This record gives sequence, C-alpha cells and structure tokens, in this order.
Amino acid sequence: MGTGTLAPTLKHALLAYATWTILYIFGLLRDFVRNRRGKASFKGYAPIRQDFEDFFTRRIYYRIHDVFNCPVKGPPSAWMDIIERTPVNRQKPLMATGKIKRCLNLGSYNYLGFASSDPYCTPRVLDTLSQHGWSLCSSRADAGTTPVHEELERELASFLGKQAVLTCGMGFATNSVFLPVLAGPGTLVFSDALNHVSIVTGVRAAKGTVRVFDHNDPVHLEQLLRQAMLEGQPRTHRPWKKVIIVVEGIYSMEGEVVDLAGFVAVAKKYKAYIWLDEAHSIGAMGATGRGVCEHLGVSPADIDVLMGTFSKSFGACGGYVAANKDVIDYFMAQCPAHLHATAMTPPAVQMVLSALRLITGADGSDRGAHKLSQLRTNANYFRSRLLHMGFNVLGDWDSPVMPIMIFQLAKLSATSHEMLRLGVAVVVVGFPATPLLTSRMRVCISASHTRQDLDYALQLFDYVATKCDIRYGGPRAKALADGASNLVFLGPADSPPAGQPLGPPNEWVPLAPSDHPSSPPPAWAPLPLVPWDLATTATVLALWLLGFWCLAYGALPCALALAGLDPGSPAPVFQALRHLALDVAQLALTLGLLGRALREHAPRARGLFALRALPLSDWVGPALAGAATFPAIHAVHRLAVALTVPGVPAPGGGGGDAAARALLGSGDGATRALWFFMLAACAPVWEEAMFRGFLLPSLATHMPRWAAVLASAAVFACVHFSRENFLPLLLLGCVFGAAYSHRANLLPCILLHSLWNVFLLVSALFAYTSFTLLYIFGQFRDFFRKRWSKASLKGYAPIRQDYEDFYTRRMYYRIHDCFNRPITGPPSSWMDVLERTPVNRQEPLTTTGKIKRCLNLGSYNYLGFASSDPYCTPRVLDTLSQHGWSLCSNRADAGTTPVHEELERELASFLGKEAALTCGMGFATNSAFLPVLATPGTLVLSDALNHSSIVAGVRAAKGTVRVFDHNDPEHLERLLRTALVEGQPRIHRPWRKVIIVVEGIYSMEGEVVDLAGFVAVAKKYKAYIWLDEAHSIGAMGATGRGVCEHLGVSSADIDVLMGTFSKSFGACGGYVAANKDVIDYFKAQCPAHLYATAMTPPAVQMVLSALRLITGADGSDRGAHKLSQLRTNANYFRSGLLRLGFNVLGDWDSPVMPVMIFQPAKLSATSREMLRLGVAVVEVGFPATPLLTSRMRVCISASHTRQDLDYALQLFDYVAERCDIRYGGDTARALANTGPKIQAV
Repeated sequence: MGTGTLAPTLKHALLAYATWTILYIFGLLRDFVRNRRGKASFKGYAPIRQDFEDFFTRRIYYRIHDVFNCPVKGPPSAWMDIIERTPVNRQKPLMATGKIKRCLNLGSYNYLGFASSDPYCTPRVLDTLSQHGWSLCSSRADAGTTPVHEELERELASFLGKQAVLTCGMGFATNSVFLPVLAGPGTLVFSDALNHVSIVTGVRAAKGTVRVFDHNDPVHLEQLLRQAMLEGQPRTHRPWKKVIIVVEGIYSMEGEVVDLAGFVAVAKKYKAYIWLDEAHSIGAMGATGRGVCEHLGVSPADIDVLMGTFSKSFGACGGYVAANKDVIDYFMAQCPAHLHATAMTPPAVQMVLSALRLITGADGSDRGAHKLSQLRTNANYFRSRLLHMGFNVLGDWDSPVMPIMIFQLAKLSATSHEMLRLGVAVVVVGFPATPLLTSRMRVCISASHTRQDLDYALQLFDYVATKCDIRYGGPRAKALADGASNLVFLGPADSPPAGQPLGPPNEWVPLAPSDHPSSPPPAWAPLPLVPWDLATTATVLALWLLGFWCLAYGALPCALALAGLDPGSPAPVFQALRHLALDVAQLALTLGLLGRALREHAPRARGLFALRALPLSDWVGPALAGAATFPAIHAVHRLAVALTVPGVPAPGGGGGDAAARALLGSGDGATRALWFFMLAACAPVWEEAMFRGFLLPSLATHMPRWAAVLASAAVFACVHFSRENFLPLLLLGCVFGAAYSHRANLLPCILLHSLWNVFLLVSALFAYTSFTLLYIFGQFRDFFRKRWSKASLKGYAPIRQDYEDFYTRRMYYRIHDCFNRPITGPPSSWMDVLERTPVNRQEPLTTTGKIKRCLNLGSYNYLGFASSDPYCTPRVLDTLSQHGWSLCSNRADAGTTPVHEELERELASFLGKEAALTCGMGFATNSAFLPVLATPGTLVLSDALNHSSIVAGVRAAKGTVRVFDHNDPEHLERLLRTALVEGQPRIHRPWRKVIIVVEGIYSMEGEVVDLAGFVAVAKKYKAYIWLDEAHSIGAMGATGRGVCEHLGVSSADIDVLMGTFSKSFGACGGYVAANKDVIDYFKAQCPAHLYATAMTPPAVQMVLSALRLITGADGSDRGAHKLSQLRTNANYFRSGLLRLGFNVLGDWDSPVMPVMIFQPAKLSATSREMLRLGVAVVEVGFPATPLLTSRMRVCISASHTRQDLDYALQLFDYVAERCDIRYGGDTARALANTGPKIQAV
C-alpha cells in the first residue's frame, strides 16, 4: 500500500481548476488580440504548431518554464552547482547570469552515486575509452559489438537470473522500440494506466490490441482479461495469439512498488506473459540490488521479459532486455533498435559493467552492499520524516522515488523557485507529464546523501511547506509514518568516515513397361555411324568457331554502326537485343554450315539431328534424371571458382551463367523477357545441334561411346572460354551427351540444356528460390518438432510467433554469424575482429580468442573522429572529470549543462537555424520527435524507402500517413493533390498541416535526395519539410553542412533539420534544428526530452569539439582536409567498384555504397569470404531490406588511404569472381566514367 493519495480534496481540486480556467481565458484573449494585429511568419502556411498543446506551450508553459531545463555544472553528486538564469524578453529566452548556486541534489536518479568519479569505475572507463574509442559509429548488428558488450550481457544475465541479455543505447527506446517487436498482430497487450510514457509509446507503435487496466490493480486486470478472452480479436473474434501484461517495478511518477505477486498469479492463471520495466528498481531494490523480484520474493523465472535502464543506479546511459535466449535471438533478428540504432558506446558499457561488479561484490569489497543498504536507509528515513511533516507523499517504503503532491500549478512553480532559492534542487512535474490536477514535486534519494544532508533538506522542506501551504497529507500521513516505524531504520547514518578510500555419382532409372507388346528396346540405342572422317569433323568445328568470332566481333558491330547505333551502349534493352541477334545469327550459322558441309551425306546426316516424338518414358525420364544433377553441378561450379586463380573471362565467356548475371542487372520486365527467350529457346538449339547432333556421333564412330561423350563434353566446355566454368561445363556436357546417346534423340538434351539455363536464371534472378527451399524445409522441421518435442511452458501460446519468428529460427540462424561480430579497438580505418565459431546447431557463437586485423568498410566513422584525436580527446577527458559520466536525469529536470547549451547554439548557427535541441539517441530523434508535430488532422507524406526510425515515428503519429515512390517529387505531387482534394478521412475537412519527410542520404541506397524537387512541391502546396540528415551532415557539402549545401538549397526552405552524431561526429545521440518556437514546443511536449536521459556530457563535448574542427574554429584546416579526403575516397572507390562490374547503388560524393547481391546464400558467402580475406563489410538482408534486395553496404571514411582502397578493390575483384556477384555489367562500367574527376593522392 502506498503512503499517499493522488486524489485532491474538493477544495484543492476547485482551486486548481480555477487557476487553469483563468490562465485559459487570458490566453484566449491574448491569442485573439495577436491574431487581429499579428502577422503570420509564413504567408498562407498552416501553423506547424497547433491544438491545445501549442496553446499550453505559449500561454502556460512559458510562465513557468524557468523551473525546467535548469543547467547544471559538475556531476550529479549529493551536491551540485546550478547555473542561475533570468528571463530577458517576455519570459521566453532565459540567459545565464554567470552566477552559480551550490545546491543539495534531490532531483537526479543517481541512486547509488556512480555518476560521480569513482576510484574503481573511472580508471576502467578511461582504459576502455583509450582502447575502443568514444563511439563505434555502427549498430550492434553491423560492427557495434565489442568484448565489453558481450561481457556485460553475460554478467547481467547471470545477475538477473535470465538466459540472455541484449543492451540498447537508450533506455527510453528499450521500451518504445523493443516492445512492439513482441506485440504483433493478434496480440493482446494489457498496460497499467500509469505506465511510463516509453511504454505508452511502445504499445501505441505495436500492431496488437491494447487494453488499459487500473493502476497497479490485478483484480481489474483479471476482469478485463476474462472479458477479452471471451470476445476474442476485434471483428474476427478469433482467439488471441498471445497476451502480454506490461507493468513497472517502481512507477516513476508515483514511486509505488508493483503488486508483482498479484500480476504473476493472473498471468499464470490465464497463460499470459509479463513484461516488467525495472528502470527505477534494478540496482536500487532488493537485498543485493536485483530489483523488485528480489524485493518482493518473486522468482525471475515467472517474469518473461525484464527490462531496465543504466541511467539510474548504474550512473551511465542505455538500457537492456533480459529473457530466454530464443527471445533475445528474436530481438537480435527483428528489433529496429538493434539493427539500425547506434550501439552503446564502449565507455558507457564499461561504466555499467564496473558498477555491476561493485554491486555484486565482484570487485572484492563490500562497497556495493553498503551503498544498497545506505540507499534503503536514506529513502525510508526521508519518507518517514516527510510524512511526519504532513506531506502527501506517494510511493512505498524502500522506494527511492518520493513524489510530493502539490496539485496547483501556481504552487508548483512557487515551490520550485523557493527550494532553489534555499539551495535545494528538486524536480517539479505537471501537465502534460501528469494529469491536470496531479502536479507534484518529485524527490529522488541517493546513497551518497549523508544524514546531515537529509536533515538539512527536511528543515527547508518544513519551511517551504509552511510558506507555500503544501501539507496535503494531514493526519493520515503522520499515522502512516508512525505505523511503519518498525520498517524504517532511524539509527545513526552509516556514512563512511571522511577520507576513507572507496574500494578498490548416377544410375539410369528403370524404364516403365511399354504400351506395345513388342520386345522392349535396348537400354542404349545405337548411335548412327557417320560416313565422314575426323578431319571433316575438325574442319567443320573450326569453321564454326571462326564464324562465331566473325559474327560477334565483326559483322554484328559493323551492322550496328552502319545503322547508327553504338555497339557499346550500356542500355540493358540494347544489350539484350544485341545478344538475341547474335544468338539468332549463330543458329542460322550452325544450321547453314552443317547443311553445307554435310550435303553429300544428307540422307545419313539427317538422322543425326532427329527430334522424334518418342513415348514420354523414352525421353522425359532421362531428362528429369539429368536435371536432378543440376544442383550438384552448380555446387561444383562454385568449388571450381574457388580453386581457380581469379582472372577476367575471355569475351563471350561464362555462357548462360554470364547472361544470367547480365539479366539480373537489368531492371525492366521486357529486357528480362528477351534474355529469358534467348537463353531458354535459342542457345540450346544451336549448341546441341553442333555438339550432340554433329560432334558426338562423329567422335563415336572412331572411339568408344563413353570416350566420345567425354571428348564432346570437353570441346563443349572449352569453346565457352571460361576457365572457372570448365569443370562444371564438362560435367554438364557429359549429362547432355548421355541424354542424347540414350535414344539418339536431340529432344531430351535440348530440353535439358534449356532447363539448365532456366535453372541458372532462377538461381541467379529469383532469390525466391532460396527462400522457398528454406521455407519448405523449415516447415518440415517445425512439423516434426511439434510432433515429438515438448513445450517449455505447458499451455502457453508461443511468445515468438508469425513469420518473423519462423525466419529467426529457420533462416537467420543459418547466417547469424555474419551479424553482431565483436570487435576490439576503435572503428578506425583498420580494426580487430574477434573470431567466433558455432558450438551447437549453429545457434550459440563463442569467441575463439583469435583476432583478425581487418580493413574497416562497415562503420559510419566518416571523418574518423571515433578514434583518438589530438584536439577532441583531451577536451572529452576534461569534461568527464568535471561533469562525470552521466547526469542521471532528463533534459527537463537536471540534465542540462553549459556544454549542452554551447553545442546547441553552435550547431544552430552551423545549420542556419534559430535553435537546436539534442537527444540521447539518434534513432529516437525521429521516432520520438516526429509524432509531436504529426498531430490529428496532419497529413504526413513519407518516402517509400525512408529509414526505420522515420517509419517508427510516422506509425506512432496521430496524423494520416501516405507513402510516395522513392525520391520521386512528381509522385509526391500527385498524391498530395489527391489528398488535398479529398480532405481528411471520413470527415473530408481540410488538412491542418502537411509534412513531407525525406532523408538527405538514404542509408540503405546511398542516394542523395532530390531536395530541390521536394522543396518546389512543398512551396507550391504550403507544406513543411522534415529532412533527416543522419548520413549527410558533416559528410556532404563543401563545409560539411549536409545536402542543403551540397545541392545548393537554402536551409531556410527546410522547416525541421534532423541529424545524428554517431556518423561524422564520432559520438552518439542526435538533434533537431528549426525555428525557436518549434524547438520550444519540443521542449514542452516531446517525451524524449521530458523523460529520456540526456546526452552524457562527454558525448556532448565530443560532438562540440568535432564540430569546431569541421568549421575550422580550432584554428586549423584539418576539418576541411577531412571533408575533401572523404569525397575523394568515396568517388574513387565507387568508380573502382563500377569498373569491376558491380551493381552499386547511390550517387557520387555519397560515402554510402550498397553493392547489390540479391540472394541470401551469396550474402552470407560474400560476408564470410570478405572476413577471411581481412575486410569488414556490412551485409544487409531481410527484414532490414525487402526479400529480393539483399546487399553489401560499404561505408568510406576520410581516414582510409589510397593504398587501403586499392587493397580493398583487389579483394572485391577476387570475391566477385568467387561468389559471382558482378550484377552491374557493362552498364556499371560505363557509369564509372561519368563521375567527377578524382584527385591524385
């Protein structure tokens, strides 16, 4: 039972309503006057900020905004320095006066005091910083895993009593992005009415059905659950696929401990799963800090998913999910935050790991146990004294979170101002973070507080309570304090003495019975004897070869030239028509030459080319038997390529396989139909007429049948002029020869030849084949598993369901060694990759202890700042020593330092915007900020290939979303015109505003946005533009200002600029930049600003230092040199890849180069081969990309030398031959000459 109540008395409720009513009326009057006299900043544009939230920001929030976003100086210890600010213009801009006040810190989540400098943690963090750098500039699925990450996840899983753990770079995103992965269609999600906003964001983004139960009430949950199970899914009334109950360990705004035993009982009764958010309880509750499970005596095995954050008790940033290994593997294969968001920085991981070892005593001391004991003592002492004073204190005993109810808005700001004046820093929380009538002051207790600190604070609380009249607890509060005195340790403080250190081969299938009663035919039909000698055979063959070369390299090019056509045109349709014309000419040449040379033997020769319609069993059986050898021959082909010294095939080499590659590189259906007709209908006829119809009988007259088959097959293989294809073509020729000699009929071998070419097309063109085979075999395995295995949870629906789960188990596990590769050291131009081997059914991967030095072409470290830098690193270390590792607070509370404000000012100036606002995670900068603007009545137009974070943001938005074709302003305009005519759905009212969302550089395509086209459409229809510059800021443009500078578009034409710091800046986090009104709106309304932990001060300093280098504010030209070197490297490497015949997406100057691979088997083979050769690249396939568009993504850095790039191009050439991934062909080679002139190095 909690110690306070959320409900105000009637008197206080009336007073609170009166305050809000007065403010609302006067606000409406001021808006009326402004609308009559004021001028719109954008003539004809709808306001980008609308509805009551905007009204609240302007007319209410600005009155009290000085109590939020207070800048602090130094780490969030027991005491910290607050920087004084004063309003200079109508209460809106707040400026620092230069004065500092030393305040007792009762607002930060630094529960165990680890955010300050620590003799055990800090040296280890600094060592990790020097070894791995500040940021990995990559997601966990790419090159964002280090041994420190793996070590933390192992130890944390053991600490929590779970099989596996997965970390995330931001605590807020651990709920908002991971939760929707489990809550798919057909899932019923029950969420507590007072769950944290990150959970609310997560369940809104989920595709399941959400029900809300009364706060911390298992009885009401059971009533809703029983009713939902009776009704079934909406509309269909089918049973639910699974049920998930989501609760918090300690409710962050109420300080209450969850009734976990009650929820577990309901979950077991109805076979539901439990998701437990332990953000505020892990490391703060329980005898050994294992959270509310330990505190309440509930086994962690009864909780299906444990979630927590590292920004409270661990003094760092980020979060985690802990569950069974199958669930964690599912997250690794499906969760966007794992696949796309930047990994936790290595120093942050080391900070958490060191704090965890202190808590568990693995450091060899009892400091962790002492901190846990001190935290409980301090929390209960302070709660007891507040209750004795008559405060209405929410929460439970042992909880370090103590919300004190204030109810009225005026008293909220007055209390905050008075507490700050007296030297106590507290957090005040009101609307929209809480309901209108439940404003409160939230106190957070730390183990670093001494008894003297708490007594001092209590004296001031008593004074302020009298002055502001906020004793709303009354006699009930005092009675609660007296009744629980036996639970409260009221003895002397256990603070350590001053100065004490704090620790330390194939047979023929029998023929079916004949329908004719005559004697059965012999197993082998005799081949006809030819009347000519071997000299005639050799002459015909030589003339045939000469005619082929004359056609291919003389007659056809000359004919095209005389017709005014360019024989070397790279157009796919032209290339297909040219090859088709060559095949038709070759067919005519073959038939004409054989007819002329064998004219005197015509009656005998005609039998050689029989196409007899024998019974099906005489030719279909051999044809099918031959076709059964195709997969084996194809495998031999791959092996032969691997054993052959790489070289460029002679012109015309490769046969159907080479043509299949060209077909795969073509884009339209007509071109592919031409290639298909040529390979399946033309080529098999003339090739079989020559090699089986003429050559095989000619040789069989003078040698044994088997030798003739082998010799004709050898000639067949040789004339393809392909060294690496000789062995498979030899085997293929033997199969075709056997099919012909079985009944002396060309029909089976022509059919087989055609099937072989179609097989190549299917295997090379349609990646569906691979997925279909995997799908069928996977379904068989699942069928037998369900028949013979036992469920781990009797009666429970699987927590992992649908195709995504099937993909994880039956496809992802086959190639999962290509992802999440651990590295050691910073992501420089070269990096060390740890070797891993599967130890059980390809599922668990363990490191062998071996390290391979690899050329890094996988990280987003575009300018090389993630490595140690002589300008940036010392400043980061100074900031770390001054402000500590983490602020353990959000920006609205105590998460702002002068470094944050300085970065935002300089970043706004750099981008040409009025203001900027930072966020602790780049992924969340889209997914959490975008829904704030996309309110009901908003039309959001999003590019079809926008990043996953944008997709998450528009899904969470309350507006209407339309998707236009990728990078196509014309299609956007057609959609926009139609939407404007139709109006809003159902009501057909005009749209309140229109937002167009695009990327600067599309991260999976490497293409630069057609920004001028989109700006023209936006201006024409008065729409706003949201531009994601994650991959372009600091990497594009003459001075690194992104695609606006690169394309010559004014930044004033872009309404909201968004970017991340995990690419060019070598750090973590993100930003939005816009007009000041929009930024203020975000400060008042955005959940990621109000609730998520702020960017750590060292990360902010890293970005600030890198920004000054880019702009030249450091007094050098290093930044300009890095930008020039990046462009030179990117264009040089793209040109090299195109010359090698790769299908490379993207534009010139873009450092992102996706190389198309298409097939999942080749995806893994390419990745493994590249790693074996010492090149680290990123492989991207389903679900990150559509099923048929797997690719290898290359990222270039300014830190790469020309020797690095040449070495990489040599290895790419080798791997392209071995894995057969040249899908660009002549088109790519022609494009290589269209790029900018590349500087000599």
